[in-house]
Amino acid sequence: MIKRILIIACILALFPLISFANGEEGLVPCGPGTGVDCQLCHLFVIFGNVVDFLMTRLIPAAAIILIIYGGIMTYVHSANPEGFSYGKKVILMAIAGVFIAYTAWIIIGLILQGLGMVEDWGFHDWWQSGLYTIECPVD
Repeated sequence: MIKRILIIACILALFPLISFANGEEGLVPCGPGTGVDCQLCHLFVIFGNVVDFLMTRLIPAAAIILIIYGGIMTYVHSANPEGFSYGKKVILMAIAGVFIAYTAWIIIGLILQGLGMVEDWGFHDWWQSGLYTIECPVD
């Protein structure tokens, strides 16, 4: 029960961080105060901003924390085979999760590029602006 409460509290603590997913521009590029009327394509821009935030900021930090936790568990429980295998499993699952997440990110980017929704696809400054940029022309 306490684990569930902690997980829910951590998820709720992340909501304010997601609102700053796109730096100074914010998460929502349209609406009152921006001078731009919202259109359907802005939904994809918002989704892209959230995904870029997760992939460039949140997942690497979570993976590092899990790998450190797994290393500590293998070190502390080096005499206990069950604890040692648990720490090893945490490290392997963190690496596998990062691999799966980034592979899915690239596949979705390729699909969006094929649909013509992605204007910029490149690795020049992916850490700052994301791997791909979804543009929304204002009508």
